[in-house]
Amino acid sequence: NKIFNLKEGFYRDKDELQRGFIKEKEDLTSALAFKEGSIRELERQSDELRKENDQARKQFDALSKDVVKAKQDGADIQKRYEQVCIERDDLRRKGEKLTSDLTELESSKGEKLKELSSMLDSERAKHAKDGADIQKRYEQVCIERDDLRRKGEKLTSNLTELESSKGAKLKELSS
Repeated sequence: NKIFNLKEGFYRDKDELQRGFIKEKEDLTSALAFKEGSIRELERQSDELRKENDQARKQFDALSKDVVKAKQDGADIQKRYEQVCIERDDLRRKGEKLTSDLTELESSKGEKLKELSSMLDSERAKHAKDGADIQKRYEQVCIERDDLRRKGEKLTSNLTELESSKGAKLKELSS
C-alpha cells in the first residue's frame, strides 16, 4: 500500500511537472511570437524611415542644385548690370563729346553748323532713345536681381529646414 501511494504520488508529481512545463512552454512561445511581431513592426518602420530619408535626400539634392543655379543666375544678372552701367557711361561721354563738338562748331557757324546741328539732334534723339532703353534694361535687371535674391533666401530656408528634418529623422532612426 505504501508503494502504491508512493507510485501514485510520483505519477501525480510527474503530471504536475509536465503541466507546468507545457504551460511554461506555451507562455514562452506566446512571448516569442509577440517579440517576433514587434521585430517585424520595427523592421517595417525602419523601411518607412529609410524611404522618407531617401525622399528627403532627393529633395535636399534638388534644393542644393536650385541654390547653385540661383547663385549662378545672380552672378549673370550682376554681369549684365555692370554692362548696362558701362554702356550708360559710354553714352554719357559720347553726348558730352557731341556737345563739345557742337560748341566748337557754333563758333565757326555756317553750313557746317547746320549739318552738324542736324547730326547732333539726330544723335541726341538716338541717345535719348538708347538712354530710355538702358533705363528699362536697368530696371529689369534690378527686378530680376531682387527676385533671385528672394528665391535664394527661400531656397536657403528650405534647405535649412530639410537638414534639420533629416537630422531629426536620423536621430529617431538611431534610437
